[in-house]
Order: sequence, then structure tokens, then C-alpha cells
Amino acid sequence: MKVDVDFECGGGKRIARLAERHWRLETTGDASGYTKYFCVRVAPEPHERGSIHRIDVHPDADLGEKGVNYFRSHFPADLWCSRGGWGRWLPFRESAGNSVRFHGEWFEVNLAVQSETELCLAAHPPLRYSDLMTWVSRLAKRHGERLRVCSLGRSAEGREIPLLLLPGTSRSLPRFLVLAGQHPSEHSGCRASQGIVEYLLSSIAEAREIADRFDFAVIPMMNPDGNVRGLSGANGEDIDLAEDFSGAAAGAALRATENRLFWQWLRSEFPPDLMLDLHAGHGSAAHSGPTYDGAALFVRDVEKLYRDPRRVAAYRAIQDRFCFETPSCAAPGECLGEKFVEYQAAAAFGTLAALYHVNANMTGTQEQFRRGPQLLAAMARALLRDTDVSIFRTAPVA
Repeated sequence: MKVDVDFECGGGKRIARLAERHWRLETTGDASGYTKYFCVRVAPEPHERGSIHRIDVHPDADLGEKGVNYFRSHFPADLWCSRGGWGRWLPFRESAGNSVRFHGEWFEVNLAVQSETELCLAAHPPLRYSDLMTWVSRLAKRHGERLRVCSLGRSAEGREIPLLLLPGTSRSLPRFLVLAGQHPSEHSGCRASQGIVEYLLSSIAEAREIADRFDFAVIPMMNPDGNVRGLSGANGEDIDLAEDFSGAAAGAALRATENRLFWQWLRSEFPPDLMLDLHAGHGSAAHSGPTYDGAALFVRDVEKLYRDPRRVAAYRAIQDRFCFETPSCAAPGECLGEKFVEYQAAAAFGTLAALYHVNANMTGTQEQFRRGPQLLAAMARALLRDTDVSIFRTAPVA
């Protein structure tokens, strides 16, 4: 049997064969301190049908105790597999000899080889950059009258960063930014952003109302280099994009190529009134119950950042809608400090910003896709039903 990660979105390192049917690998770690992602291709030989192979998965040893603690906080969790190449991702269940045993700081996968067909085994269902770009092209052909496909620019390694614009019925509408994929292994956030775009283009009456009353911009994958490389949390320059914004509102230079492009675009073309930043949770350890989504994270010092009491009230309305209309298991209020774009956007533009972790491996791809519209609708209702919309430059049309 051959085990490798030499393909787009493949993740893992230090693959070693310990015995004839026993392999070891480490999850991909990087400067972010994250070490949760692996995606390996398993290609059995013809004579290996019906045999059991064992793969031991460990955290990246380069991160030391920090990596072990991070790994331990994200597992146990469901694993996922796709048989016959890259295709339909299904949970890896304990049947026909398949099993997973967690040992605290590492786990073993016992894999029953049923045929000569290769499979991919992953920490969660991945979404490849090339597949996302194919989706963008398909949408552009189908919805060219409503959807404008642009580029934020090129990543550090020269890949296009897709930017999708869905203008409302007027040029004077509040600007709503959806951002996903800062951390490359957080594919469920990217899927949720795909769900938002397709929801806004759908025939659902509420979706059409929301699409008409806001000016939308969606960046479905901010970090294509990290995605292609199969990294856990950093970009191609080994920088965590999510924590690179300290001082941006005051004019500080940002380190990451992608973030410099992004912040310049915000300042010159799209200072957002609202922002939904989609990330991915992992496993079940950090949250109390299914679906194990992370908390909707809001900046503290709301009164300091939003000096207008009406804007503070709008922010509280978003909090309440997230609390009662989304699956988030933890109470909102975790601190997004100055290194995050939410804080800097609030300081620079008065943006009402939220960050949400869509669980990556305890829910399937379709549920991840649907989560985006649920979050978007909750935020939109908070603004259109619960808020004095005069807080914006121009109120939504009636």
C-alpha cells in the first residue's frame, strides 16, 4: 500500500512505514500554531484486498507541547473518506474492519482495504481551490446578470483570490462583506460562503429581499496558497492571516500579501457596514453539544468601538439573533482583539462584524453549505427587523 500527500490539498508530513501494514504520519503544523489537518491518499496493491492497515496520526512534532495541546483540544472527532479518488466524502465509520482509536495525544486508524480502488482519508471533508474556482466559473455563466466575478489580486504564490459581487437594487445600499478561508484547512467556512452566494441567487423570497437590500461582496477563499499546500492555519509566507491586522485602522503595514490587498480594497472600494467572517471549528471537545459550532465571536468594548448608541443597539441585535437563530453552542463574547480584522474594521469603518466557526468534521458538507444562509439571514433580520437602519450611510430601501 502507498500512503502519500503529494496532491492539491493533501496534508500531513513525516510519513513513515513502520511495518508491512503499519504507517505513521503527523498532521500539518505551521506558524499559526495549528496542527489539526491531514489528508492522505491511500493506494492499495491488487494483492492487499481484505487486509487491515494501520495508520497512526500524531501532531506536528515541530510545534512541541503547544502542538500536542492544540491537537488534543480538537480530537476526538469524526474522520472522513472519499473512495475512488476525490469525490463524495463520507464519515469513516467503524464497519467492515474500519476503526479509529484515540489515545489522547495521537490516534490510530485501522483501515480495511476492500478493493484496488484508492481512497483519501482526511480530518474533515476538504474543499480544493481548483474546485472552488470551477464553481465560481459555473456561477458566472449561469448568473452573469446578477453576479460579477472579480479578483482581489494575486496571492503570495500568484494565485487569483476570487471576489464575488452581488449588488442590490440601488448603489446607495449598506455594504455587506462575507469573508472565508483565512485559515486554509477551515474548508467548512468556505462551503458556508458558497451557500450564501447560492442562497442570494435563489428564488426564495426572503433571499431575494436580502439580496435587494444590501450590496454584497463575498471572498470565498482568502488563502489559496495554504489551501493548495494543505496547511493548517498559515499562508504561503507562513503567516496567520486572521491575526495579522494589528494597527491596520491606524495605517500600520500588514505583513501578508493577501491582507495588504484586502485592506487596501476595503479602504478604497468597499468599507463594509457589516461583515461575516466564516471560520471552522474542529471536533467536539470545545463545545457542549451538536452540531459543535463555535461561538459567534464579537469584539469586546462595544461601546468604545461603536460610539453611536444606535450602532451599539444594532450590534446587540445581531448577538441576539445569533444566540437564538443559529446552532452556536457557546455564549457569544469571546474577545476578538486588535490583531483581528473585525476589530480593525470596527475601528476604521464602524463595521458591525461577527466571526463564526462552522464545525468542519462533525457535520457533512451539505450542512456546512446550509449554515452560511442561516447565519446571513440571522444578521439580515437583525438589521432589517430589529434595528434603526439610519445608522448606515444610507438606509436599506423600503
